[in-house]
Amino acid sequence: MSESTPASAPRWWVLALCAVAGLAWGTYLIGPSTIDPTSVSWMMRDDWAPPLFGWLYSRSAPWGLPLGQAPGYLHPIGTSLAYTDATPWLSTFFKLLSPWLPTVFQVHGPWLALCFALQGFFGARIAACFTPRPLLQLLSGTLFVLSPALNSRLSHVSLCAHWLVLVFLWLYLRPCPDARTATRTLTLATFFIALSAGVHVYLAVMNLLLALSLTVRLWLLDEHLSARRAVAWAIGMPVVALGIMALFGFFSGVTTEAFGYNYFSSNLLTFIDPAGLSRFLPAFPIGRRQYEGIAYLGLGVLGLGAIAGGALLVRRKEGPLLPRRLWPLVAACLLLALFAFSARIQLAQVTVFSYERLYEVTFEPLGKIFRAPGRFIWPLHYALMAGAVAALLRLLRHHPRAAAGALGLALALQALEVPDDLRGGARFEPQSLEIPGGSAFWSLATGHYRHVVLYPTVMVDGTGHGCPPDHTFSTEESLPFAWQAWQAGMTFNAGYVARVNEQRTLAYCQELERDMRQGRLDPATLYVIHGSVAAQFQEDTAGRATCGSLDGVLVCVAAGRGNALSEALK
Repeated sequence: MSESTPASAPRWWVLALCAVAGLAWGTYLIGPSTIDPTSVSWMMRDDWAPPLFGWLYSRSAPWGLPLGQAPGYLHPIGTSLAYTDATPWLSTFFKLLSPWLPTVFQVHGPWLALCFALQGFFGARIAACFTPRPLLQLLSGTLFVLSPALNSRLSHVSLCAHWLVLVFLWLYLRPCPDARTATRTLTLATFFIALSAGVHVYLAVMNLLLALSLTVRLWLLDEHLSARRAVAWAIGMPVVALGIMALFGFFSGVTTEAFGYNYFSSNLLTFIDPAGLSRFLPAFPIGRRQYEGIAYLGLGVLGLGAIAGGALLVRRKEGPLLPRRLWPLVAACLLLALFAFSARIQLAQVTVFSYERLYEVTFEPLGKIFRAPGRFIWPLHYALMAGAVAALLRLLRHHPRAAAGALGLALALQALEVPDDLRGGARFEPQSLEIPGGSAFWSLATGHYRHVVLYPTVMVDGTGHGCPPDHTFSTEESLPFAWQAWQAGMTFNAGYVARVNEQRTLAYCQELERDMRQGRLDPATLYVIHGSVAAQFQEDTAGRATCGSLDGVLVCVAAGRGNALSEALK
């Protein structure tokens, strides 16, 4: 891309068609039933469950600050939208509409579809920075929709907002002829920083660095900002991000330090490693936990980059491959990539360089907060995609038909490469909502009991903190109980979230253990007892509990409660 790179605002129909293409492709990958907001059963497993229950329990909680609190989930510790990856901005907006929504309603399937649509929308805006031709903008914008890196993130709904990364690439690449335009651009950047901070903290941090690179460019290279104004923007944007994160309770006393920085990283082969995302190529042997750093470009994009980049490299007299105005952006992407590779840089399964000792005395606290650094490879992934498109359009700028043909072939390769098990909603099969005793039994608890307690409970987070006893319900087994508790307007004392307050969680689990050993039962609580401790529990609570076996699971309440549920247990 040269200093005089052609740029044109894309026509509305180009943006609309790219968004529709994104929506269509996203629907094809996740299946139309996933988009149905009244369909929740597909979320009853894996990393889809925390956002579902974060949203549901937050929806039924009273308003308060920080926003998005869900005190009824992992009760009495509680959690929030921030730590269930429930996309705080989105869930908070729909909570405002909650009185008019159906009881059974999830926001995350539509969000996934929206992410694909916006991926196409902003992909077209990036393409318009390279060519004024609508057809080439349409084809190039759609190419971003078929990013394998986006396809690989569908298990984490909030992290599918890759379009937010595209926003900052577009803001950087768009023309900025004067100081007034520079101010508008940075205002837009600040808005999207605030948006990112209320979607996911990883996206907020990586986009903040991209925004700072934009500020450097507008100050030092374009000279549209004074040093004082550049510093003001550079301070203001992080303050806005921190303010939004505080608003949603990201600093609410949970355990922030976690294991994993040198394991959940990206591999040096990540851009060419199919990682199970290709039907044509086998995955390379990499670290077992490096799935967090998947950034495969796809055969189509790799082909474009190899051909166009190679040709331009030979024809150097046409201008530098990397214009000076792009240096701050490239530096930001490379810094993020360096963090993504971690302090133990690996090529396949071989550590080629390690600076772990330096890491321990420098930014180890940062690595403990962001334990999955591999995600920070995404800006470089999309910068390389944009670079491949820009190189092709520059090479074939006088041959638009050939450029369109090459882009069409790349699109076909990207689409055909997706394996069958990653399309058609194969990953989103509905799960059973059946629970021991059936929903008819559990409806008897409404109005008589306020809490559902699993004993022993399982309160864990993705970092290994919490209190998972040796013999307890698995997180998967706990989900139907969480669902029935929410349906009945009751709290639930188990779950799996991104972060917990380890000290408070352990204290609660120890207190629960003491109460059960001493036979102290809360009359407002319905207890679900794991089979491994059922005999001991009945011995400890003899004469104090009314119990019954529901499909092999022991369910108990405090004795002396004369209601339909306690009678049904006898």
